[in-house]
Amino acid sequence: MKARIRPEKEVFLLYHLGEDTEKGKQLRKVLLPLGIELVDVSDQMLLETVAFCAHMDGAASTGNVYAGEPLPYELMVMKGVTRAHLNQILDLLSKAGVKRVERKAVVTETNRSWTFLKLYQEVCREHDMMTGQTPTN
Repeated sequence: MKARIRPEKEVFLLYHLGEDTEKGKQLRKVLLPLGIELVDVSDQMLLETVAFCAHMDGAASTGNVYAGEPLPYELMVMKGVTRAHLNQILDLLSKAGVKRVERKAVVTETNRSWTFLKLYQEVCREHDMMTGQTPTN
């Protein structure tokens, strides 16, 4: 008897891409029919771990609530997506006319224990470095 490996659930964490934004509405139109779970990350959740935000097994809340100013950039963090499926998803988003989300990340073994804020800061630092911009928060 062959063992079946259940694929990991695809979850996208969306920051500043809520249903109240045009891009957020467009993303949902494309992603929800694909069975991808969408999680809106609020400002208050920025001190939670990436694993907790992504509803990963065993991830508990830190109990910490972010009380600072909202962060300036949108961010999409993807969990459980293969490279091939990610390419298909990005192609579908492009064909649907969804404007590009400039800051994106994938959940890894390393960053799953980070706070969402730390991941956001790291993604912004890398984005600035790659685009030659002055570092942002």
